[in-house]
Amino acid sequence: MQHSGPHRAATLAVSGRQPGDPARAAAAIAVAVDAEVPPLRLLLGSDALAGTRARLKRLRGEIDANEALTASVDLEEGSVARTSDPAWALPPLEGSPVSVDLEGR
Repeated sequence: MQHSGPHRAATLAVSGRQPGDPARAAAAIAVAVDAEVPPLRLLLGSDALAGTRARLKRLRGEIDANEALTASVDLEEGSVARTSDPAWALPPLEGSPVSVDLEGR
């Protein structure tokens, strides 16, 4: 199980030494809030931009690597999902009071 300790330590290690100017960040936030179409997410600083681009690159790689598996669950054209069939039901979560008897159908 991962804990927040390492992340907190890394955050404290750079606290007060970020490359961004708080006054410029505040001004950028004001511009974004007043924009005709405000951004849903606003990155503040070149460090935030670089980190986000790196995360997006990793995510794109993961998506691309699993593209065939992702698309493999699509129904064939003209098919209809039989979601009312218990065989299509997801198994209950461990410890869930809900159960599905697939053998007794």
